Amino acid sequence: MKKVIALVIIAFLFLCACGKTYETKDIIKGFKDDDLNVNDEKKMTHDDFGAAPMKAIDARIFIVNGNNHSRLLKFKNESDLKQTKIYYDELGKESAILYSHTYSKEKYLIQMNGEVDDHTFEKYKKSMQKTLK
Repeated sequence: MKKVIALVIIAFLFLCACGKTYETKDIIKGFKDDDLNVNDEKKMTHDDFGAAPMKAIDARIFIVNGNNHSRLLKFKNESDLKQTKIYYDELGKESAILYSHTYSKEKYLIQMNGEVDDHTFEKYKKSMQKTLK
């Protein structure tokens, strides 16, 4: 009986170790570790979402540079993520002033003010990819 219990415990520990779970704080930490700006990072409020869908289960907003913000959103499912990404992407197609950078991986979406240059956005994108490896 002791051997069965020991095997169950070992199997449980093995399964837990296989599936790394990430949170928005892990990605934010990755940005900071890569010397990227995450100024005034805070949990998003209703006002921070504006007209965007409020489907994220965790949402953070921070300043990248100047008055240019970025949002990092975690979703429960891919459908909610896609709907939100499409919202931001379509805004940019409707008006250049509403353009923003977007990138998604796993259950996460980063959306960044379009006035941030492409090179800077790529740094955040690569940092997010590295964290979620």
